[in-house]
Amino acid sequence: SVPRAMARLGCIDLRRGDPKAAADHAQRALDRDADHPLAPAVLLLAQCALGLEEEAARTAARALARDPPNLLILWLSRTPEAFFAPLSSDPAQSVLDLCEDFDAMGQTGQILSLLEGLSRWRPEFMGAMPWYLTAYFAEKAGLSPDAALAAAESAPLGESYPVRPLEAQALRFAHARGSVRAGFLLGCLLYDKRHYEEGAALFEEAVRRQPEDAAACRCLAVARFSHQGQGKEALELMLRALALRPCAQLLYETVILMDKLSCPPQEKLELMQANAALITRDDL
Repeated sequence: SVPRAMARLGCIDLRRGDPKAAADHAQRALDRDADHPLAPAVLLLAQCALGLEEEAARTAARALARDPPNLLILWLSRTPEAFFAPLSSDPAQSVLDLCEDFDAMGQTGQILSLLEGLSRWRPEFMGAMPWYLTAYFAEKAGLSPDAALAAAESAPLGESYPVRPLEAQALRFAHARGSVRAGFLLGCLLYDKRHYEEGAALFEEAVRRQPEDAAACRCLAVARFSHQGQGKEALELMLRALALRPCAQLLYETVILMDKLSCPPQEKLELMQANAALITRDDL
């Protein structure tokens, strides 16, 4: 559509350092669609770059009047504390979405400020992926990524695995700097996008370099069985994952795999008896 094209042109203009053209394209998008979610942020950033602070304030007010939960405008018009305080659900996922939008506009400074705000005001949500993005954009800004890369190695993975193109870029950056964990997460992203062989190769690397990683063993088992026709190795990997991290879910997946491989019933029974304490669900 024309509004979408104009807004994206505005993003490109900002990346190229041409706020006047960005403001023009963003305004043309809003003239066609006053509720466009991205165009007001492009216009506001362009007006700020041009020193038009009063116009920028009016742009923010108009955008929030039409779309009160527009996170781009809320971030650009509030203090970090006021922005983060009311965020519910998983603020990290909201931040990652905003990082993609700001990256399209070439706003590395906004991204680093946003990630710093998450770390300061909602630290319980500062998981591995926000730290990997912090490292990636620190490098882009000419800063050292080392502290952020170190933090990413011990930060929680959170409830959501990476899916965004920007996350893939950050993970490739961290993996190139030696992070096994980043390589594993990149494998998850690629496997989900049906790049099965590349994903499996990253799982294999993770298992080779960190053989005590149950998640890597489990994911490689999935790849071996589902797309590489190596059922025997898949079962060996699942049994290793179960031994490393005994839990009902891994026991369930191992038994299901044994079913699919036509293992003798006695073998399945022995496995469940050996892990009787884990049987807390009706489908085991």
